[in-house]
Amino acid sequence: MGQAQKRVEIINQRKSEKLTQQEVANKAGISRSFYAMLEAGQRGCSIHTWAKLGCALNLTEGQLLAIILKDEKQNE
Repeated sequence: MGQAQKRVEIINQRKSEKLTQQEVANKAGISRSFYAMLEAGQRGCSIHTWAKLGCALNLTEGQLLAIILKDEKQNE
């Protein structure tokens, strides 16, 4: 899964949870501007930040790993 697909997945999850960018950022402990850059595909993030985003977006560990590992699998 490329950066564009990750972007779509986090946007869709945020909207399905009826959260604003600010609310996700607050829950994840990151700035809204950083989160907006992630959604725009302008920034990547560490596994630690992905874990915080997963919690903020109410993703299960399995859902979060699927997003991250699909990206790794495509890079093989």
